[in-house]
Amino acid sequence: MEPVVEVLGAYRVEADIDRAFEIKYGDRGLQGEELRACRAEIEDELSRLVLIELLVRHRDERFDLGDFHQPGSEQAPYDEAYLSPDGTEVLSRSQPPDSEPLRVVFFLHFFEPATPLETSYGRVSVPQPTSVPNRLQDLIPYEPAD
Repeated sequence: MEPVVEVLGAYRVEADIDRAFEIKYGDRGLQGEELRACRAEIEDELSRLVLIELLVRHRDERFDLGDFHQPGSEQAPYDEAYLSPDGTEVLSRSQPPDSEPLRVVFFLHFFEPATPLETSYGRVSVPQPTSVPNRLQDLIPYEPAD
């Protein structure tokens, strides 16, 4: 059978802007216009942050989460987690388990809702972002990148 990627959801992430700013810019002593510009950059990045949830059926040796991105963007999956088939447990944070189907979530920065997702098996459409389901809120917390 041919591999199939199903996007189960794109979820808006409520990230802590102050924490993200501190991690990225910390104690650089930014002031004035530079401080405002850096804060605006963080706000823009986090306003377009989503958690993507996928189900991959019949994957083969071509599967590589590193292939997943939106065309025209350099943003790659961040902080991925491979979940149990019902999406209630993290099975791995590094290597995909052998289970079938494969359920995976990852964060994607600078998400563009009208742009499809490129995968190891071609492009798939992504639904409009909705709220993060309760089962994922504590299971997959967002940790800002530096």
